[in-house]
Amino acid sequence: LINYVGIVRGATQRLIKLELGNQPNDELIFYLDGILTELTFGEGPYGLPSPKDEEYQKNLAELNQLWEAMKTEISDYRSGKGNGGELLSLSEIYFDKANDTVFAADNYSERQTGRLLTVCIVTLGIMLLTWIIIFWAYSQKTIRLENKNKKLSDLARRDALTGVYLLDAFKEEAQR
Repeated sequence: LINYVGIVRGATQRLIKLELGNQPNDELIFYLDGILTELTFGEGPYGLPSPKDEEYQKNLAELNQLWEAMKTEISDYRSGKGNGGELLSLSEIYFDKANDTVFAADNYSERQTGRLLTVCIVTLGIMLLTWIIIFWAYSQKTIRLENKNKKLSDLARRDALTGVYLLDAFKEEAQR
């Protein structure tokens, strides 16, 4: 998004330089029309989004108005009705508005990145907490099973009626 608004800014300056040098370039006008249309509506070959950011949309709308005025001025200049000074002045205004639009897109991008980072950190925290709980529960289960195993092993070595060690277990315990 930021790059394409920057392309519009730079390519428009190139277009004006060519026009003032009597080297008209209708392909560049068509290219700029396509990018601006896609930036405005979010549909086109470049896959550019059209964020619902108020500042960005306001700057983009003003940029589109200036672009239409510039195309009219280019047409007038080509037909001899306009002068180069007016076209140059309009292109400087356009450049400033394009700059504002780049900064608005950058601000929008930073806010979106901040939101995404927050979501990632919260998600990572939840995942970490979940794994800690799972590890704790598993270790508790393992400890309980080990204790039960010891009790069962001890019961297997004792007489069921009297609770005293069987002969082999008694000898082992006595030697220990």
